[in-house]
Amino acid sequence: MNPKVASLLGLFGLLGLLAWGGCAAVPEPAKPPAVSFANPMVQNIVPDDPVPVFRKVFPDKNRPVRRDPLETTPEFAARVAALGVSGTYVFEIPPEQCHVLADADHGIYFIGSKDYYPDSYAAVEPGLYGITVTEFDEPPYAIQGVNKYGIAYEETKYESVEYKLRLANLSALPPVVLGRDEAVGWNCFGLRVRTDDAGFRQRLKEGKVGLAVRVRIDDLSRVAVGGNYNRNTFNLATKSYTTDYLPVTLLEVWIVDTSTQLSIFHWAPASP
Repeated sequence: MNPKVASLLGLFGLLGLLAWGGCAAVPEPAKPPAVSFANPMVQNIVPDDPVPVFRKVFPDKNRPVRRDPLETTPEFAARVAALGVSGTYVFEIPPEQCHVLADADHGIYFIGSKDYYPDSYAAVEPGLYGITVTEFDEPPYAIQGVNKYGIAYEETKYESVEYKLRLANLSALPPVVLGRDEAVGWNCFGLRVRTDDAGFRQRLKEGKVGLAVRVRIDDLSRVAVGGNYNRNTFNLATKSYTTDYLPVTLLEVWIVDTSTQLSIFHWAPASP
C-alpha cells in the first residue's frame, strides 16, 4: 500500500475513534419532568352534607369522639361503629372556599382550597392542615353568672365553626393535586388542569367553579380540634373560633361547575 494512503487511513481512523469516544462521553440532555393534569369528565356530582357527619364525630363543642382511658380497644371500636359514619363520602368545596392559580397564556389552571400549608409540611404528614368544606356561625346564646364582686351579669357567646378534612395521605399525593402559591410562598391542595376552553375560563371569572372530593373516613383517633377565643369584656360578649378536623383518606377529586353540579375534570390515583 502506498505509504501516504496508509497514513491518511490511519489518521481518519484515529479521528473517527476520538469522535466516537467524545460523543459517548457527552450525556444526553435531561428530559423535562412529566407534569400530570386532570382528565376531562362530565358527571353529575351529588355531594353529601358534611354537617351531620361532623356533628356525630364532634358531638360537643371542643370535645370530639376520643377513647376513654377506661375503655378497652373493642369497646372504643364498638362506640365508633355505633356513630354510623364509616364509609366513603363526596364532599364539595364551594367556590368561596377555593382560589385559582392561573397561567392563562398556556391554558394551565390550578383550582385550590383556600387553606394553605407551609413547606415544612411538604415532605411529612401535616399536623393540623385541613381542607375547609363548610364554615358557619352557631346561634348566639347567653350565660348568666356572678362576678368576683358579687354582681350578677349576663354574657353573650358567639361561635364561628370551620369543618375541615384532614388528609391522611397528603404527603403521598402527586403534583397534579398539590399547588404552590408563589405570591405567599405557601402550598395548597387542589387540582391542576390544562384547557383552552374559553367557557371554562369564563366560569372561573364568574365564581362558578369549585372542587369535590370523595374520601373515606379514616382512623377517628386522629380527630383534632383547633381554635381561639376573643373576649370583649366591655360588652360582655365572647367570640370563639373553632376548627374541627375529620381524618380522611383521599380517593378522588373533581372540578365542578357549581351552577349545574356537573364535573368538568376528574382525577383519581392509578390502580396498583
